[in-house]
Order: sequence, then structure tokens, then C-alpha cells
Amino acid sequence: MRCRIGLVFLTLIIQAISGSQFMMDPTVICKKTRRLKARLLEICKNEPAVLFEISRGIDMGTKECQYQFRNRRWNCTLLKKSMKKVLQRDSKETSFVNAVISAGVTYTLTKACTKGSLLNCECGKIKQGKNLKPDNSNLPWKWEGCSDNLQYGLRKAKTFMNVGSLEMGDLKSLTMHHNLEAGRLVIGKSMQTECKCHGFSGSCTLRTCWRSLGPFRNVGNTLKKRFRSSIRVVPSNDGHSFVPISKTVKPPDKMDLVYSEISPNFCTENKTTGSLGTYGRECTMNSSATESCSHMCCGRGYKTDENIEYVRCNCSFKFCCDVVCDTCAKKTFIHHCL
Repeated sequence: MRCRIGLVFLTLIIQAISGSQFMMDPTVICKKTRRLKARLLEICKNEPAVLFEISRGIDMGTKECQYQFRNRRWNCTLLKKSMKKVLQRDSKETSFVNAVISAGVTYTLTKACTKGSLLNCECGKIKQGKNLKPDNSNLPWKWEGCSDNLQYGLRKAKTFMNVGSLEMGDLKSLTMHHNLEAGRLVIGKSMQTECKCHGFSGSCTLRTCWRSLGPFRNVGNTLKKRFRSSIRVVPSNDGHSFVPISKTVKPPDKMDLVYSEISPNFCTENKTTGSLGTYGRECTMNSSATESCSHMCCGRGYKTDENIEYVRCNCSFKFCCDVVCDTCAKKTFIHHCL
């Protein structure tokens, strides 16, 4: 039973988002999850602001998943419990969802800490001697301002997201734990140095600099690359870890995404796998991309609709002082899978 708590917990928060329940009442997870660890129970009882930021992070991660997968057969949809069914498996898609949601939670908690929205949280500390020079210029600078407290975000996110995600000997729990951690670690790679100039009349006689998280889209892009190179694994002999299914593949590092089950093709609707199929999905004539009609439509073919839009064209300036334009019909062709 313990090995299922993490999975049930994560699917619960996804379901809550799909019905907007979690955003309206961030404590819904605490109310519906019966077995809570002591540190998580403390958050549920005493830190409603943290719960709210966690809900924002889950929403951010889900939306990023939908952006990154918008042109794939499975587009990270929440419809018809599709996400829940995908999370019950251990496929490549599962690995990405776990990682990007974990990253989203870490991101919003870190940013909220810097903004002063959370109690018992202060600006991040920069290790002395760390080579984080802002650029190659010789302008004087010093560390000052409020750096994003990544360590706080990592710690709180791990406490909340890793509920029951690890049990000895259970491969799905091992991979889930690994991918949650991978999502958090990628956040650290997005840190960048920002500076502000100080001086008379707009001069830059001194700069104060701090460390800040980059755009979350960069995190999503990095995880998408990790998704493409994700590694299929099997249990190792010691029962405590996993190894690549192929001996020719290098062992995964901490930021590699891992999975143990082959993905369904997502071509047709299948309630068991969470596939909604690709009937009616828009596709392109690009022959090599995942959104191409040949790939998206799974060989079933597609229909083409003509769309006419009337736009201003052939504009010219007439003395004095008018701009005269013609009205032109702009045709576009939209393809949908059969």
C-alpha cells in the first residue's frame, strides 16, 4: 500500500487542478490524503501560503507540459482523466509530467520566497568564492540585493512532492522519485546573474548583482530535451536501484529522465492508457515533425479545410496625409486528422 501513496498523491493534485478545486482551496490535498508525513502535516496545518504557491507551481508545470507537448499525439491533456491514466503507467510521458510539475512547484516556491510572500524565508545566500561573474566587462560590481533562495524552494518542494514516492524494490517508485528530483535539479541550472547599475547621471560606476531564476520556459525546454533522450531502465540486482535496459547505454545521471514501460502509440482512444486518439487533431504538411499529418494521423489520412481571411494589402501613402490600402483575400489551408 505504501508504494502507491506517491502515485495517488500526484494524480490527486492533477485531478484537483483539472476541476480548479485545488486553486480555490489549496488545502484539498491535505484533506484528501490520509497518511501524511510529519513535515508535510506541518505544512498542511500551519503554512497555507506555501500550499497556495504549491498549487500555482502544479498549474505552471501542467501548462508547460501542454506547451511542450502541443504538437505530440498525446498533448498533456487533462480531459477524460487522461493525465491520471498516464501517471498510473511508467512511460516516457510519465517521466516528463513528474519532472515538469516538480520543477514548477520548486520554481513558484523559490520566487514566492524572494518576493516575501512566505514566512520564515529569507534571501538566498551566495557561496563565497563562487565564480559567477556577471559578464566579461571590467565594470566594478558586488553581490547585493535579494537573490532567489533556491535551497528553500528545493527543500519545500521535496517535502511536499516526495510523499511515499520511494519504497525499496518497487521500480515505479524508484523512477518516480528520480524524475521528481531531476525536475528540481534542472531549476538550479536555470539560475542566472542579474545586475543593476549605480552612478551619477546614469553612469555605471558600480553594479550590484544577485542570482535569479531564469524564465520557466527555459526549464521546460531543458526537460523536453531530457525527455527525448530519456533512458529505459530495469531493476538492478540489489533491489535498491535501476540500470539501463541496454548495456550499451550509459547509466542515467541525476538529471536524466527514466522510465520502465514502452509508451502506447496514442493513435486511437484507449481508456486504459489515457490515450484520447488523434482524430480531429490539427496537423501540418511538414514530413519530418511530430505534428506532421503522416505522423499525427497514424496513417488514417486527413481532411483539408480552406480558410479565407480578408486583410489590408498594397498600402500606399497619399499626399497629404492618408494611407490607402486594398482589401485582399488571404487563403490558408488547415489539415485535420481523420
